[in-house]
Amino acid sequence: MMTLLHPNVEKGKMMIRIAVIGSEQLIKHVLKTKKDDVELVPCIYKTPEDAPALVKEVKNNTHVLFFAGPIPYFLSQQEIQKSGLPSVYIPSDEYSIILSLYHIRYILQEETKSISIDISDQDYVYNVFDELDISKDSLFVKEYEGNYNLGSLVAFHYNLWKQGKVDFVLTSVEAVYVKLNELGVKSMHIIKPQKNISDALDRAIDQGKIRNSKKAQIVVGLVTIEDPSCSFHNAENELHHNPSMKAYQILKEFVKKINASVLQLEENQFILYATRGAIEKITNGYSELPIAAEMEKRLEVSISFGFGFGLTTKEAQENANIALYHSRNSVQGKAYVVTDKKVVIGPLDSQPQQYALRSMDEDILSISKKTGISVSNVSKIVEFLNFRNFDHFSANDLSDYLHLSKRSAERMLKKLLDHHLAQIVGEEQPYQKGRPRSIYKVNF
Repeated sequence: MMTLLHPNVEKGKMMIRIAVIGSEQLIKHVLKTKKDDVELVPCIYKTPEDAPALVKEVKNNTHVLFFAGPIPYFLSQQEIQKSGLPSVYIPSDEYSIILSLYHIRYILQEETKSISIDISDQDYVYNVFDELDISKDSLFVKEYEGNYNLGSLVAFHYNLWKQGKVDFVLTSVEAVYVKLNELGVKSMHIIKPQKNISDALDRAIDQGKIRNSKKAQIVVGLVTIEDPSCSFHNAENELHHNPSMKAYQILKEFVKKINASVLQLEENQFILYATRGAIEKITNGYSELPIAAEMEKRLEVSISFGFGFGLTTKEAQENANIALYHSRNSVQGKAYVVTDKKVVIGPLDSQPQQYALRSMDEDILSISKKTGISVSNVSKIVEFLNFRNFDHFSANDLSDYLHLSKRSAERMLKKLLDHHLAQIVGEEQPYQKGRPRSIYKVNF
């Protein structure tokens, strides 16, 4: 059973709307963190498996997806990609582990001799035990990521408890804690420190600001009637007999809905001026364009749409011309988008694909094919390198930027290392007794 709550919106302010997806108890902690010009929309679930449905429900009314932990984030990957929304989750890290161990010993006053822990990255646990010089002989760690399963996590802890191998359980999943509590197992949900929550919210706000600035980007749309028989020079030039005039009237109705404008360039071609946010909304994240099918049905002619994004009107119109070219030469669909980064998206309404026009993007495709890393993740790595001015970095730096677990970042880096696209250039020591972290340099 899921609950989607809608708090009051402050009037007169441009708010960044952040959907907070998590359990009721954890969301209460998140809502304690106050941020200026931010609206937190609580999306409460009973179990993490409900998170994807909440993403689907809220995606059209929010700017950023904020997950209360890594599991709902991992489970929602497909819906996150469909939504096109930036997403952030609160990590359970070394600080979380230390606070939780302190709480068990000094607040709950439990003299634990053996413990089992589930977490998205086991290194967090081992780093803490090394730092505090605690023996790991009676430590049992269950690491999960995309392979999360509530039943298997509960069984992992319960079996160890039943066999007398552990006397306490520390879980990063509230639903696991609830189940274990019902079974009479001494357990606790890993503490989410307020600092971790605040830091994650800051990242979400930054992502929201970037998204909002992009949504204001200029978009030029070119619309062409492909029926050669359509002409203003017909003897009958009345509205109800002329496809061009009918098309103009339909487009005028359309642009009113998205606060845009339309002009007629030639007999059978029109130009639209809008914002990226408006086009994102009307196309449902570049997945459909109902107006195209509507016009073809009402006018009984073939219609082509091309939308171009740009930092200037000139750049946007150039990209719109490229998009229109793809549309007119496509047999699958009649609408394409070209972004300011020269990425072609389309055809809309027919399982749109994305591919790049620039040579650098050809390199990205080559790297993706060679390493098995997705094009999306290779592109994000390139963005990360640009962000850091191609400086050296650790797996932690990459995982923080990509909002992935450290383990996922390390797997990507290993693939780059195996294909000589990256190299280890040093180490850093984040903890006095912790494991050294490798420092990488990427060679592309």
